[in-house]
Amino acid sequence: MISIFGLLTSATLYDKTLVGGSPADQGFIIDTLARDLVVPWQIVFLPDNSMLFTERPGRVRIYRDGKLLPKPAYLVPDIPLRNKSGLLGMCIHPDFTANQFVYVANNYIQISLRWPRT
Repeated sequence: MISIFGLLTSATLYDKTLVGGSPADQGFIIDTLARDLVVPWQIVFLPDNSMLFTERPGRVRIYRDGKLLPKPAYLVPDIPLRNKSGLLGMCIHPDFTANQFVYVANNYIQISLRWPRT
């Protein structure tokens, strides 16, 4: 109970003036890049400055040259969508420029148990 109380107390005492104000005060620009996404989860930047990102229902999407490409780059089949399951993480291979490998992590259901899968 002590650690939970400490966490709640810390959250209650948070004040944006203590951490430097709003993002706009720090020179950041807040902008919407894409709309109507279904739980976007992981973002990965590619060497050509485009972005890959996951949507929990199993889509890997590409944002390139200032726009979201209309079709998913990849669809992971049979993604369970219960609680916090779905397509979650993603990373690119250290030698992505040469091999174009992208690794994704998602949940799957087996004998009524959930297991992470990569």
